[in-house]
Amino acid sequence: MRKGFTLVELLAVIVILAVLALITTPILLNVIESSRKSTALNSAEGYVRAVSNYLIMNEVSDGLYSVLDNNIKAEYTGTGPSNGSITIKKGDIESANLCINKYSIDYIDGVSSISENDYCKDTNNKTLIIKKNNEQVKKVYIGASTNTSIEKEEGTNVVCNNGVTIKEENNKIKIENILGNSECNFSNNLEDAINNIDNTKNNILLLNDIELGNTLTISEGKDVVMDLNGKSVTMTAEKIAIENKGTLVINDAIGTGSMHTNYRTIDNYGDLIINNGNYTKELTSASLPYAVIGVRSGTTTINNGHFESPDAATIVNFGDMEKNSNLNINGGIITRINSSNTECLGVVTNISRNDGTLTITDKVSKVYIGQLGSSNSIYNCKAVYNLNTNGTIKIKGNIADKCGEEENTSGICVYNVYGRSIGNEGQNYNGKMYIDGVYAVGSEIYIISNGNGVANICNAKLGGGTYDIINAVPGETYYTSKVIFERGDKKFILRSDTSEPILKDDIVCE
Repeated sequence: MRKGFTLVELLAVIVILAVLALITTPILLNVIESSRKSTALNSAEGYVRAVSNYLIMNEVSDGLYSVLDNNIKAEYTGTGPSNGSITIKKGDIESANLCINKYSIDYIDGVSSISENDYCKDTNNKTLIIKKNNEQVKKVYIGASTNTSIEKEEGTNVVCNNGVTIKEENNKIKIENILGNSECNFSNNLEDAINNIDNTKNNILLLNDIELGNTLTISEGKDVVMDLNGKSVTMTAEKIAIENKGTLVINDAIGTGSMHTNYRTIDNYGDLIINNGNYTKELTSASLPYAVIGVRSGTTTINNGHFESPDAATIVNFGDMEKNSNLNINGGIITRINSSNTECLGVVTNISRNDGTLTITDKVSKVYIGQLGSSNSIYNCKAVYNLNTNGTIKIKGNIADKCGEEENTSGICVYNVYGRSIGNEGQNYNGKMYIDGVYAVGSEIYIISNGNGVANICNAKLGGGTYDIINAVPGETYYTSKVIFERGDKKFILRSDTSEPILKDDIVCE
């Protein structure tokens, strides 16, 4: 007669119970989780109904409100949200983003659902202050959200601080990356916007065309991103439009934005980045300083855009007497339309007071640098020019698909309708040129000229011109077998004050 279970039978029972537990536990947990989610969703809908009832009896302005906002005093006995926001429009709830019992919930069009966003993560009661001409018109409670949209206030522009990014969309201002308490100020002129920037990262969005009467200054230590947004900034007086001593980034979301002046559009003493836009100046008297963009010190980077001048140089890397400056061109169309017979500088020039570097690449977009106009223009006009400087020109990229009056579609093209394409000149100076990837065309005289300094030509295609290269004594010019002479033969100017360029395949163009 058996008095108990054998060890094998006990082990079998334990295994069966363990298997049952493995099967049923996830099911039970899913049931519990589903029940909790359902409870949270029901709580969200109950809370929204309570707020809707409150809005029937109380007037609340349109906007985005935190659930912690005292302006919304909904009477609700269930589990309410611990964080989140509600969007009110025309006296009713348009949508809600809520955190209830650690669940993030979206409420849209009367339906609540579990959200993939995390409305529980940030419990800070962030606010966005909306001002008009420095007067507060609205306070928007953000809660855990980082994005919102507001109605466009009257004004020519809007500036937001704390790194908040802004853009115009469907006649509204879309505000993103709200990571703390921030302000957006609508103003009637760009000068007010500049005066309102603080020591955080500031974003300026133009909403209308602007005419300037005085130079605007970005002070040292300020950080500004300005979106032309398809609008124009015009300086009618003979003054610089913007003087940058801080950090300035210029974008143009639409692509038709512009800056136009009788003098210079921008003088840079700090860090300037131009990503797109159109920059032009009027023909002015010879006594006025030249250039559409003036690089005084610091670093200027041009990634794209269209720059055009009717007189003298278009972009000049001046450099202060005691400070070097660097100009980086990573893409863009830069032209000078010379119709006079007066001597001129380069379309892009590294000039005497500066020992800095001019770098030209096509790593962002194509580069077209063109000295255009009539063929009667004096041959001393250059397209790219190192003048009376110990500075350096570096050209590194891809040889353009074509180069001439018609713009290239890829690579780097340096074109001169009459004169030298690339020049390194100046007595008692030792400027340097490193050329590694360019299609250079000069319609007359010669294409590349080198004076006292050193010119290394690693990779290039040279077209047009009576001569390809002139190397003046005591300058030194070296080229590799990769260099393409478009006519099939190479022509160097040889006379008493020049020497022949040297073929050398192991030169470095860095």
